[in-house]
Amino acid sequence: MIDLEFVSNVLGWLYVTSWGIFSYPQIFLNYKLRSVEGLKLDYAFLNVTGFIYCSTAYSIAFFKKDLPLDHYGYGTIRIQDLVFIYHNLFTNMILNIQGIFYKRGKNTLSLYSILYVLLVIVLTVVIYLLSEVHDVIKPTERFNILLFLGFVKISMSFFKYIPLVYWNYKRKSTKGFSMTAFMFDFTGGVLSVSQEIIDYVDKTTAVMNPIKIGIGVTAIFYVMILMYQHYFLYGDQEILPSKAIITAEDKKEKGWVPLPEDKVSSAL
Repeated sequence: MIDLEFVSNVLGWLYVTSWGIFSYPQIFLNYKLRSVEGLKLDYAFLNVTGFIYCSTAYSIAFFKKDLPLDHYGYGTIRIQDLVFIYHNLFTNMILNIQGIFYKRGKNTLSLYSILYVLLVIVLTVVIYLLSEVHDVIKPTERFNILLFLGFVKISMSFFKYIPLVYWNYKRKSTKGFSMTAFMFDFTGGVLSVSQEIIDYVDKTTAVMNPIKIGIGVTAIFYVMILMYQHYFLYGDQEILPSKAIITAEDKKEKGWVPLPEDKVSSAL
């Protein structure tokens, strides 16, 4: 007889490890290049915002044992979940700090991402006041403030990949983008969803954690798109000079030296 609880624990620590390692290849690549031109700034900004929301929800669901509605619809929150959330919050803060100090080129934070985060903050305050302070909205297993915080994380996970996919498409390149990092992202998604399914089958929890399922499925879906871009469309080559404007600053940075006129004519 297979011990499903043991299998679940193993999958839990494996997904924590995979998603925990995830950010480091990109952090080291940014450091090596002294540039964040390969990773869209919107991705890092939305990601760290999502982890702030999710860490808040997970912490309350884990430490506050008297929550009704089977932990407000979260089911089982394990210590691995907290390790994953807080560690990734830390590593994504590093990515955002790199985005401030390293070379960015044309990679900027879009107004859409800023407005979206501001909208989410306003909605969070409104829903908290209506459901937890004034009792206008009665919390249920299907909708409450903690689930809202988690759903914000899912929405951030969904939208954060879109600017990244478009950025690769716009540049026709994945240079400066660590595919290794996103392979760990893909693996973490598969392991996280698998653990949640096993917990449900083993009746460890009566409610599947919709946040973990949503984050995992979203990661699997988008990383498949990124893999297609990297391995079949653009690869990790530099943007070709024929497709870009080479400025005097670029020439100076690359150490290009103009040829004398006689050498140019002889080369022709």
